[in-house]
Amino acid sequence: MELFFAFAPNGSYWREIRKIATSELLTNRRVELQQNFHILEVQGWIKKLFDVWFSKKNESSNYALVEMKQWFAQLSFNIVLPMLVGKRYFGATNVINEEEGQRCVKALKKLMHLLGVLTMGDAIPLLKWFDFGGHVKAMKATSKELDKILGDLLEERRHKRSLGEKEVDRDHQDFMDALLSLLDGTTMEGFESDTIIKGAILVCTYLLFIKSPFISFR
Repeated sequence: MELFFAFAPNGSYWREIRKIATSELLTNRRVELQQNFHILEVQGWIKKLFDVWFSKKNESSNYALVEMKQWFAQLSFNIVLPMLVGKRYFGATNVINEEEGQRCVKALKKLMHLLGVLTMGDAIPLLKWFDFGGHVKAMKATSKELDKILGDLLEERRHKRSLGEKEVDRDHQDFMDALLSLLDGTTMEGFESDTIIKGAILVCTYLLFIKSPFISFR
């Protein structure tokens, strides 16, 4: 599927995508400008955790059971996804459609998990056509789902821009806006701008999430 070109072997296309991701999107200045937002997000989630404890605590022990794995995972997604596509999917305020959020998060988790799977075809190329375990089929299905999700987000963003939505300065743009400003209407190694933008967002997603200790991709 097209989106998996974002994770293609080292070549001119991969080098260009990686260059865009590291020199235009994941710069020190852009990350530093996000710090205040990250602090406010963490503070908000700590308050939410306190509210959960206060409402559910056991009067005798002063303890309350909380699913911290899910708490940290949702916090991580709330920090990363607004940077990528300008949407906040969890929490009490400024939350986009919950169904859309669950769909996006499920697809991203599936992608990250599949990227870590070693298939028989990886070890023995002659067996790649047999797809033992159905991993290749799952990769194609996940790629198709992510392509649809990112395609819808791109269409929505272009529509807002066409309506004259006020643009923020370059350093404060989310990655999708920055990529549209940089690449919209261009081609690279035979790929159209939509494919390039979606691929670059996936690369950034991978770089931002892969080292997270809070998210299980299994």
